[in-house]
Amino acid sequence: MSPIADLTPPDHVFPAPHMYFYTKNDATPNDIEAPVYAPGNIVVTSIALRNYGVLNDKTNYTDYTLSFGVCDGLEGYFHHVRSLTHPDLTQALRAQGCTPMGPGNEKFCSFPVRVPIAAGVQMATTGDRAAGVSGLDMGMRDYRLATGRSAFANAERWCKGTGPPGIFEHCYTVCLFDYVSAVERDRYLGLFTDFSRSMVRTDQPRCGDFYTDRAGTAQGRWYSAANAEQFSEAPHLYIGPSALSGSVYAFSMGTSVTNVRARQYLFIPQASGLVNRRFDTITDGQVYCYERFYDYAGDALANRTPASGITILAQLTNNGQRLAISAGPGGACGSGPWTMANAATFER
Repeated sequence: MSPIADLTPPDHVFPAPHMYFYTKNDATPNDIEAPVYAPGNIVVTSIALRNYGVLNDKTNYTDYTLSFGVCDGLEGYFHHVRSLTHPDLTQALRAQGCTPMGPGNEKFCSFPVRVPIAAGVQMATTGDRAAGVSGLDMGMRDYRLATGRSAFANAERWCKGTGPPGIFEHCYTVCLFDYVSAVERDRYLGLFTDFSRSMVRTDQPRCGDFYTDRAGTAQGRWYSAANAEQFSEAPHLYIGPSALSGSVYAFSMGTSVTNVRARQYLFIPQASGLVNRRFDTITDGQVYCYERFYDYAGDALANRTPASGITILAQLTNNGQRLAISAGPGGACGSGPWTMANAATFER
């Protein structure tokens, strides 16, 4: 399992507003299909379909999203549902006749339903390694909380209106395990780990820290100034704490920076100086250099050999509203000063 705010660039450059539940079956690694149960007494409120002409090794592949309500103001969703198994859901799908539409490889449709499902009842399945679907996304929103707009450096990017705005709203993101018994919560919180299984998240909040923007500093979510696309995260950038440990920082790099491959670059941050400086302490216009990147937070904390031989340069400008990023001078920063070349610019 991965906590809220996991980073998987370039598809998910920004901290994810949901958890990931991964399926695994060593006996049939390309044919994994695990049951999905209702996490409580819920009412499924919509079914969405995404149909892909080609998705990895699959053709004409349909991926479902189920949205549900728990009580007034508390809503959730499952992404990457492989099939619907609850008879009321399958009947609603047949009755609606929802046909995915749209240009290109990915087509979409959705429709409202009202299907009560009791806690613990199977409702669907997830997982299809041949399609590249490794498991289930689960997200929750609590619109009764006072989180939301004040948590983001540019709330207009993330908070869409004043009413319940749907599952793609990033404000009011909460953790499912904050709404279950302490026994159940403790049972699951120790399972949040990275792909290497080299460490478990122990920082508070244990379920992941989603609200990491720091206005006026370099830390947080950044949009490519050259690409205003908001549906795809690939052109954009996140820099801040990693998902597994606040002691390890990350460049979650998209596709906009020349000579810097889209991926996650992890490092141990420093409280002072111009090399590997903590992003939340950068408020001036100096050029900072970053080096000694790791693939996994556990490797960084264990001081294992870094995996990447590049450096990255960063410069905050326009009173904290713009950020320039470029490839640095080879495999080590040296003492500087450094000059930005072919920099990509990002804005809040």
